[in-house]
Amino acid sequence: MSKKWKIQFALLLLVIGILIGLFSMKNEKNIYQVETNIKETASYVQSISSVVTSSKKLNQLLEEQIKAQEQFFQDQIKDTTHSFLIDREELNIDYQFEIIDDNIWNVSLITSMTGPSFSYPYYRIDCWTWNPKKEKEVDLEGVTSVPLEFSTIRNQVFEELKKECPSCISRKSFQEIFTESFKNFQITEHGVIFYFNPFLFEDDYYDIIPIPLEMNLFSFKRNSQTKEFEQESFVPPSKIIDPKKPVVALTFDDGPSQYTEEIIEILKENEVNATFFILGNKVTAYQEILKRSIQNGNELGNHSYNHQWMSQLSTNQLIEQIEKTQNILKETTGYTPRYLRPTYGSITNRIRKNTELEIALWTVDTRDWKIHNINRIVERATDNIKDGDVILMHDIFERSKEALKKIIPKLKEKGFQFVTMSELEEVKNLRNIKDL
Repeated sequence: MSKKWKIQFALLLLVIGILIGLFSMKNEKNIYQVETNIKETASYVQSISSVVTSSKKLNQLLEEQIKAQEQFFQDQIKDTTHSFLIDREELNIDYQFEIIDDNIWNVSLITSMTGPSFSYPYYRIDCWTWNPKKEKEVDLEGVTSVPLEFSTIRNQVFEELKKECPSCISRKSFQEIFTESFKNFQITEHGVIFYFNPFLFEDDYYDIIPIPLEMNLFSFKRNSQTKEFEQESFVPPSKIIDPKKPVVALTFDDGPSQYTEEIIEILKENEVNATFFILGNKVTAYQEILKRSIQNGNELGNHSYNHQWMSQLSTNQLIEQIEKTQNILKETTGYTPRYLRPTYGSITNRIRKNTELEIALWTVDTRDWKIHNINRIVERATDNIKDGDVILMHDIFERSKEALKKIIPKLKEKGFQFVTMSELEEVKNLRNIKDL
């Protein structure tokens, strides 16, 4: 083999290696997206977050389960109307998604329903342990490479369950439920967690019970998705704001989503910044987009972890919703929000007392969550706009992205400067007045 041929062969291998690496990165990036469906009616509020994965079969199973829970919810609240927001029913579905290795994904949907139609809160969790290569759901035996003594496992789980809830279920009933085909579990670093929904119990018990069991399940090394984050110093692009000229703040709720990247590009092209109020359960999936948004000079705010109705939560649940989002944003992007936008715009003194974040609502609602006509959304965002207005939009709809392309030039023509929530506050301070 000639020296020249060896060099060419080595270069060919290098190119192939780079292409394989890029293909792998693309595949990893495209494994899943997170979609959020928010709805508010006179009878109820609803927030559903779920993953859309690269597996069509899994997506279908998730969609079927979500539809079943939506129908169950509607059946429970049928013929109910409420005059006040605080009296409405609530449906919340959240997700968990974790890649264990190339052959195993953990996927879960966590459902809660509350409101006047429910004598006690309704909770359930549904889990899928998914083999993406074989495109099928697997049971415990299907994910382990070591022999299992199932009767021993069943006895251990039953004893742990009795500690949590002594009179929940008899051994006989438990044995009928907990068979070799039991699939409500998640793989963990140390073994497995089995989940038992309250409707399985004989006693009045309303919470999901997780039973962790340390087991040596695998002969392979578990993949780690957690990458050490190197703290970055984000320096926003230089921008001059004239406090004597009118300002307006664009804000986006419920993201990030598949449209957020295009929205931040539209903002960048027009030399405009906005404030994005983030759901914590979507941060991991869209962390690179969030970092780019920050680098472009946009601001991130806290919009809860999974869009639960914050004013209806217990104090501990409320604090958890806020702190989980603060923590995951800081750990993933290096950014710490200073503003909180409560879900559904519902604010109480208890929320104010249990957060150090500044509450940020809005003065102009484009109703892009309800209106599908792009021109009507544009009209609501541009007609009768006043100096200091805060415009509410959502970066989870394509129509909002398209409307934005028209909103920015129209407001610029009217002489408005675009500011983030922090910049709006600075302008107010410079003008030495509390309200514009």
